[in-house]
Amino acid sequence: MNLKSMFGFRRRTEEKKASDVLRIECDDCDGESDYGCDMCLRCMRARVIGSGEPERIVLHRGMDKEYSGDAVRILNDLSRIDLVAKDAFCNGGGRCLTCPSSMDNLMKDIWADFPEMDVDPARKILDSSSLDDDRCAACNIRTHKAIDKIEAMLKEVSDDIVKSAYRVVGV
Repeated sequence: MNLKSMFGFRRRTEEKKASDVLRIECDDCDGESDYGCDMCLRCMRARVIGSGEPERIVLHRGMDKEYSGDAVRILNDLSRIDLVAKDAFCNGGGRCLTCPSSMDNLMKDIWADFPEMDVDPARKILDSSSLDDDRCAACNIRTHKAIDKIEAMLKEVSDDIVKSAYRVVGV
C-alpha cells in the first residue's frame, strides 16, 4: 500500500468538496442578488456553465444568501439548457447575429417569459426562415435539433419544479 498515493487521493477529494460551492460576488451588480431576480438567474446560469454544477450557491453582497437542494438542482438543469443552446450557436459573423432564426435570438425569446417557457414560437420562426445558402440550411437543422432537445429538457425541469413545490407544501 502506497501512503503517498492515498494522501494524494484524500487531498483531491477535499478539493472537490470545497469546489461544490459556487460563490458569486454580487457587489458590482445592479441586480437584486436573489434567486427570483431575472438578472440574477441569468448570471447564476452563466456561472454554473463556467464552473460546473455546484451543490450549493452563495450570493454575496453584504449578507450571504445560500441556496441548496432543489433550488440548485433546478438551476443546474436550467444551465444545461443554456449549454445545449450554446452548442447550437452559429458563429458565422454579423449576418448570423442579426438572423431572427439564430439560436441566440431564439433563446432570448424562449427565456423572455420565464418561468413560462414555450419553444413553439421559436419553431415557427425557424420554419418560416429563408435559407439563403448551405450554411443557413445546416444552421437551421442544427437549431431545430437543439430546440427539440431543449423542449424535452424544459418538460423535465417543469415537472421537477412542480414536484419540488409539492414537497415544500407537503402534498
